[in-house]
Amino acid sequence: MRLFIAEKASLAKAIIEAHPGKIKSRDRLSVTMDNGDTVCWSAGHILTMRTPDMIDAEYKRWRVAPLPIIPREWPKLPDQEKKDLLANIGRLLKEAESVVHAGDADREGQLLVDEILQYFKFKGEVKRLLITDLNASAIRTAINEMRPNLDYKNLSSSAEARHRADWIFGFNLTRIFTCTTERGRGEIISVGRVQTPTLALVVNRDLLIENFISKPFYDVKARCVIKNGEITASWKPKENQEGLDEEGRVVDRGAISKLEKKLAGKVGRPRL
Repeated sequence: MRLFIAEKASLAKAIIEAHPGKIKSRDRLSVTMDNGDTVCWSAGHILTMRTPDMIDAEYKRWRVAPLPIIPREWPKLPDQEKKDLLANIGRLLKEAESVVHAGDADREGQLLVDEILQYFKFKGEVKRLLITDLNASAIRTAINEMRPNLDYKNLSSSAEARHRADWIFGFNLTRIFTCTTERGRGEIISVGRVQTPTLALVVNRDLLIENFISKPFYDVKARCVIKNGEITASWKPKENQEGLDEEGRVVDRGAISKLEKKLAGKVGRPRL
């Protein structure tokens, strides 16, 4: 049996619809085609990393002393909310002679199926199906152009490295900030590689708005008489113009007065 493992149910549905064969049977979590191919699916990451307290009972108590916590091994555990999907894939892998890896065409999609194959220690042939277009003809073309999954090992390694970096950064900094910060003692101060700098952007923007002080600035407009009527022109100051603030606006009323006197009654020519 050749087993297609899709990253999600919607992708599995597209593969089934594009498959040259017809549906022979189906159940709640997989579909078998009349040529023997079976299509099943995951739902995001159905394996999760251990938390510190799962690694060692010592880490159940939050203290600064044992930090940083850096695991020597990184075994993954079934997500209890998705264990039925994992069990189904495991059952099908026992019957499969080969696998078609149909994770999304990015590093996260590569890891998602690879970690399942590693979890069940699958030793058969694995091909990589890269789908970037859910059109049936595009999927058929992709099936005909599959390459060995091993060719994409670096993508999977990259995603795994990011996962481990997130783990080390998030768990360790969350614990040290929570244990050493006086304000809000007893509350967890969550720190994350992505969430914390993103939150900082929001906070800094809110502070700018909160501390904003309105400043008057000036603009010079001229009513210009032309052949067929009139137009209003706005003066654009040069970068080295005196009396500008950091945003390039004129804040010096004296500079405006000088300009008004200089331009009054002058004849100008447009630059083409």
